[in-house]
Amino acid sequence: MDSFRRVFEVELQKRNGTACPRLDKFLEDVCLTHDATEVINAQGDTLDKDADRIDEDNMVALAKALDGDNMIAELHLAYNRIGDEGATALADAIMSNTTLEHIDLSYNDIGPEGAGKLANALQHNESIQYLNLNGNKIGSRGGMHMASALQVNSNLHELYLGNCDLGTESIIAFATVLNNNSSLRVLDLESPLLFSHQGETTVHLARMLQVNSTLEELYLAKHRLNDEAVTTLMQHLCYNRSLHVLDLRCNKITRDGAVAIAVCLAQNTPLLSLNLASNRIEDDGAFELARALRINNRLNHIGVGYNNIAGDGLCELAAAIMNNGALKSFKMWGNHWNASSAQAFATVLEKGAQLQRFEENDADITPYQVNGIMHIARRSLKIPSMLSRLGTAMTAASHAVEEGDPFPLPGSESFPPIAS
Repeated sequence: MDSFRRVFEVELQKRNGTACPRLDKFLEDVCLTHDATEVINAQGDTLDKDADRIDEDNMVALAKALDGDNMIAELHLAYNRIGDEGATALADAIMSNTTLEHIDLSYNDIGPEGAGKLANALQHNESIQYLNLNGNKIGSRGGMHMASALQVNSNLHELYLGNCDLGTESIIAFATVLNNNSSLRVLDLESPLLFSHQGETTVHLARMLQVNSTLEELYLAKHRLNDEAVTTLMQHLCYNRSLHVLDLRCNKITRDGAVAIAVCLAQNTPLLSLNLASNRIEDDGAFELARALRINNRLNHIGVGYNNIAGDGLCELAAAIMNNGALKSFKMWGNHWNASSAQAFATVLEKGAQLQRFEENDADITPYQVNGIMHIARRSLKIPSMLSRLGTAMTAASHAVEEGDPFPLPGSESFPPIAS
């Protein structure tokens, strides 16, 4: 690590740059302890001053040090001030580096040009498995570059492009590429810039899900999906045999969309986690989901917070969860609670704890009593606990697939046949 730091300091001096205190202290501590580190963690923080963040000079110097390094496996550089120049320098290092596996550049200042350079490097690199560009405004052009990289790259497992201002054409490009890509496991496309209400992207994503057999997690929050779009998505998802996590938060799903989702859940697809928070399924949609949960025996987590569900719908969901042995966690906060629904979920949590189905942080609600009347308060969740349990379930599901555990094929009475 001493030689790594020396290269960094020399390159920084060439640019007359000032060392980022956070990064400089990290490298100094590693050198003083003589530890052989495989991780560089220099994440910024929302409360940091600009001087404490990695700028272009520091990133270029760091990239030069990485160019000849054969030890560093992870870069955690979120919330800094890395722009296109720093991303380009890192891309040059990636071309020859064979040990980097994990790169987090989320919420920096990388634009289309920097994304293009990184995408080009991915076409030549065989070690990187994780790339997080969330929050960088790479735009549709940058998204197109990344989609093109997936046509060649066969090693990347996780790609995060949420809040990147992707456009319609880049979403369609990802859907098209994933018809053939067999390496990507996780894709985050949250909050693109879609100006159409016609759901052009949904048709392409739906057809991709029908044929893709390796994607395990898909994040489609804030895609302006309406009931018709979600119905199309669910019709094709019924035939998918790999997707474990689907995030449909903050869309325009109402009762009719919930009906289509319920039909899909009743088919016992491989889905383990479904997030429908901040839609508007209301009581009628909750009734449909409750009916599906009485049949489904695979789903481990469901989120329906902030869906304008009233007491009757919440009571139906409570009864369904009580009778569902697979669910291990749920999110319900943000709906319209009354004494009956609060009592129903208090019973669910009490009996779930007795049966060791639910742990303390597996729900985002907690019941309390005032003058003999049950109420519900919001609980802050410890996310790692939930994710670790979900990860265990995903591993078990994957083993079941490998061992030939058959999934029931969708019945012809559920959806009309899909035109080829």
